[in-house]
Amino acid sequence: MIISTLGSRSPRRNFRGLLLAVFCLSSIFIVALRLGAAEATKKSFDLPAGDAATTLKAFTQQSGEQIVYPVEQMRGVKTNAVTGELSARAALDLMLKDTGLVAVQDEKTGALAVRRDPNPNASRVAQTEQRPPGKKQD
Repeated sequence: MIISTLGSRSPRRNFRGLLLAVFCLSSIFIVALRLGAAEATKKSFDLPAGDAATTLKAFTQQSGEQIVYPVEQMRGVKTNAVTGELSARAALDLMLKDTGLVAVQDEKTGALAVRRDPNPNASRVAQTEQRPPGKKQD
């Protein structure tokens, strides 16, 4: 003789328990997928320093990302070398750091564009405005 413990519960309670279990498992699955996706987005970069018009093209080849940039504005700007396992955005930001160029991402499409920084001295000005405590301005 088989005795079921489910029979003592109402079908409504059984359904709630099942829904709770499905919700918990789904949440765990989604978190695991996001963690895996974050790791999957890292790529190996070996980008030399050089003229931005050339190095941005090399970046697109190594990252698989498409970037919009005006080639004529990129010529003559020297970018930084980037090597290592990084996300595409982190590699691009390192490559452009302190060059007068910035990467911007469209909120709706996610498309990346590189342009001249409209205020390239903002970070330098902020650094010089911060004085040690007790120091008076001349």
